[in-house]
Amino acid sequence: MDFVDTPLKRFTIPSYANTPSRDTFIGAYAVQWVKEKQGGNWDLRSTVEYACKASAQTIQQVGCQESIPWASDLSAMVSPK
Repeated sequence: MDFVDTPLKRFTIPSYANTPSRDTFIGAYAVQWVKEKQGGNWDLRSTVEYACKASAQTIQQVGCQESIPWASDLSAMVSPK
């Protein structure tokens, strides 16, 4: 399995609150998994990257519920290289 052997790139971002990051990761992972499964092409790496992106966006703001990003917020966020 190539995914296990290849580490994901890390986001370097300011962190203001990490409390909602786990919930955001799980929620984003679940949503992306369902979207990809319905499309007939589930990819573990892209699902985890999407969830990491959502979690990274969340910790850059203060406040639990209001810091959780919308899907449109994530599409504008560039993945680390």
